[in-house]
Amino acid sequence: MTDAQNSPETDTQWINAWLPFQDKIVSAITLTADALSGTARRKLHRLADEIAFVRSETDVLKNPLALEIFLNLASIPNVADALTSFVKTAPSSGFQSEAEPSDTSTESDRSTRDLETKIESAVNSVLLAHQPVQANRQNIITVVAYPVVVLGICCLVLGLISVIVVPTFQQMFDEFGLQLPMFTRILFGVSDFIQSPMTYVGLALFLTCCGLFAWLRWGASSPLHARAAKTAGSAVNLHGSGLRSTRGAWADWAWHVSLLMRAGRCKADAIEMAGAASNQLWLRRGSGFWADAIRSGENPFHGVTHFRSVPCHLLADALGIDIALSQPPRPRPGVSPATPANADSLKLYQAGVLRDIAEIYWDRDQRGKVWQLGWLSPLIIFGVGFIIWFAVIALFAPLVELITGLS
Repeated sequence: MTDAQNSPETDTQWINAWLPFQDKIVSAITLTADALSGTARRKLHRLADEIAFVRSETDVLKNPLALEIFLNLASIPNVADALTSFVKTAPSSGFQSEAEPSDTSTESDRSTRDLETKIESAVNSVLLAHQPVQANRQNIITVVAYPVVVLGICCLVLGLISVIVVPTFQQMFDEFGLQLPMFTRILFGVSDFIQSPMTYVGLALFLTCCGLFAWLRWGASSPLHARAAKTAGSAVNLHGSGLRSTRGAWADWAWHVSLLMRAGRCKADAIEMAGAASNQLWLRRGSGFWADAIRSGENPFHGVTHFRSVPCHLLADALGIDIALSQPPRPRPGVSPATPANADSLKLYQAGVLRDIAEIYWDRDQRGKVWQLGWLSPLIIFGVGFIIWFAVIALFAPLVELITGLS
């Protein structure tokens, strides 16, 4: 029987063993969230809500963060023993022997505390592994905050000058009948445009359309968000929110594929499920095509170097590494042939490579954003200086001409 023919129920029985303890997992996530603040805290609370409503192993497989937590629970030593001990010591009926009630209760409490401690350790190790990426996002926000504040103050000052100061100069220049230079005429035109009632009507319509679009795209109560939630695995992404770059979407997808392969799914099923749980339409369409091609015995990633004009050769090579390693090596004289790896060890190795590539793509995506936004601050400062220079020249050039004419 091939890996693609394995029963998914057999591969995910360990998930069903942990589902009765999802309330303890939710409590551990909530405790970690309460120790944080800002966006990270809100995301972890939302993750706790998602795990609280998990009903089957399919819900866990579609949610990458929940799946990584469950995988970490299954991989920590002695957790399985603690789970078995907890189940054995839990009372199976409402009747209890009068001879040893305290011993049974003490052993049950000890097993419960031991299980809760191991669950908190497993949850914290997963969340702390993603914490550096969240810290990098805070650095991006810090880089953007200063130029955005400067730009906002500049726009506010320019609006006040156009409404209060410019009309006074315009009336004075009209009384003297001066021939105004081009800069002054442009400034007076901008002032008339800002003071026009239609400008405020257009601005209100523009802000309303932007707010409606943002609500439809990211609002928790919007119909598009509700429809996307049925197909997407999770609304929580510790590596970014809103619009995702191509490299960032690749990283999220590769991370989910690696988790699904660690959970026992074959590569084709992992690719198809990770694509179906993605928020990116192009990934959902492409994953179905790639999974069908793999089931047909093809390698759709062979020779691929770019996707959507972004280099992706590392990911393409990692997705085809199982085909390359499964081929028998060429015999060389004097060298004994290497023993081929079995399918399970090869799958785990490929899952580890995909996880490493996801980390690389996350890091490159964050560094690229910081580098791009690093140019934003000097450009905005230059723009602010140009606007101030333009306003001063436009207002005082006619005054210099008037004083020169009078003298």
